Amino acid sequence: MRNLLKPRRSAVYAALLCAACQAAPPTYQVASEADLVRADSPFLATQVAQMLERNRARVLDLVPGSKSARLEIWLQDELRLYRFRRSSYEDADGFWAEEAGRIHLRTKARFLERTLVHELVHSALDESWSALPGTLEEGLCDWVSTRICPHSAAQLRAGRLSAAMRAAYVRLHGLGYAHCLAVHEDGELAGGIYGVQLGGVFYGESMFSTRTDGSKSALAALWALAPRLGIGLLDAQVENPHLMRLGASLMPRADFQRRLDELITDTTPLPWPGGPYRWSALDQVH
Repeated sequence: MRNLLKPRRSAVYAALLCAACQAAPPTYQVASEADLVRADSPFLATQVAQMLERNRARVLDLVPGSKSARLEIWLQDELRLYRFRRSSYEDADGFWAEEAGRIHLRTKARFLERTLVHELVHSALDESWSALPGTLEEGLCDWVSTRICPHSAAQLRAGRLSAAMRAAYVRLHGLGYAHCLAVHEDGELAGGIYGVQLGGVFYGESMFSTRTDGSKSALAALWALAPRLGIGLLDAQVENPHLMRLGASLMPRADFQRRLDELITDTTPLPWPGGPYRWSALDQVH
């Protein structure tokens, strides 16, 4: 006879083991009807509770398809979900632990309020967002957090590529999904753009310049190569004057979803040509 209790018993043991591995909560707490903030300083716990109170409704107003649920927020000197170290958190200022229903924030984050708002967006997204690429979700979190905390926008752009993202992009590149296009002038790197291609959509993550107009040149080169690369839509994620001057346009969410359905019919990675190309030859590569 099969022991039908064994799987349940194993699951209980696993749950107990997981709970035992959880990091210890910070000492002090500030509770409200909906949320709980924990920190090792009563002043910091009160400060973050006030940030949460003034920003939560603003996040829900700005995020389509958002939900409101009870949250717990932990302030930690070293970000940890479990007692053991996780290298993916080393360069992060915060993260959203969905299963625990908890936001973890680094105590000494340079822009603590912006980080809180960023993670509040993650916590507010409903299941409809799970089908979209993570870069879209991150782009939305960045847009909302810089709209609510505009003073931190420059710092966000400068530090966007964390160690965890670098590791993720290296893996995606190895799988054939992540790509970077760089432009050179007089033999020196002038700028570039990188992101993820899925079917006929390229999700631009970021651009950079080491010379004047380097990023603009990279974007123009990518769009010139788009037909050969099978790209029918370039998602720039966040509206800004720089992109609008380069020809970007806003797209209603329903139209965007329809274009995704049209362009992402096959997720097999598409190879990119190695180049290099000269500007005069870009018109002939279609």
